[in-house]
Order: sequence, then structure tokens, then C-alpha cells
Amino acid sequence: MEISASGDMVNLPNMVTVFRIRSVPVFIHLLICDRFGYAFAVFFTAVVSDGPAGWITRISNRQSRSGMYLAPLADKVLLISAFMTLSILRHVPIGLTTIVSGLHYIWRGTQAIRTEPAVR
Repeated sequence: MEISASGDMVNLPNMVTVFRIRSVPVFIHLLICDRFGYAFAVFFTAVVSDGPAGWITRISNRQSRSGMYLAPLADKVLLISAFMTLSILRHVPIGLTTIVSGLHYIWRGTQAIRTEPAVR
């Protein structure tokens, strides 16, 4: 698979990923305001939109350099912000947040070591 460096940012999967990252402050605000139903809807939309974005990237065979970094960043930001906010609000134990955060970084780190992409 060839990775494009030009026209990097402006494609549908990257726009979806940017939407996912930009939804995090809205999600956190809704949690703080005790609007858990709306917060869940925002979180669910952000999480579920990752699948179609990845599918579009694969079928169009247009993986971009920015997408390689933005998609995993969006995953981390969503997961860690959800756990941290819920811990601060005392809905999730801080120990669980620490474990989940640590395991997420360990998992992603081992993936990065095993599958280093060939960027042109």
C-alpha cells in the first residue's frame, strides 16, 4: 500500500478523524453538566465513525501520512478523556483509569514496534 504525502489532510477519512478529535470537548462538557445520555451519543458517534473511515481508507487505497497519526491519536484522546473525566466525577475508580490508560499505551506501543509503516 502506498502512502500519500501530498493532499494529505483533505480526504473524507481524515475529516471524520478530525471530527472525532473535536467532539472530545463537547463530550467532556456534557459529562460535567450531568447530560450522560447526550454525552453517550457524542461518544458513541465518535467511536462508531472510526470503522467506516477506516473502511473508506482501505477500499480507496489512499492511506495518508496524517491519517496514520491522527486516527490513533483520536482513539487515545477519546478513551483517556472519557476515563479521566469519569474518574474526576467519581463515577469510575482512579485505579481503573490508570490501568486502562497504561494498557492502552502499552498495546499501542507494541503495535507500533511490530508494524512500522513504510512512508514514502
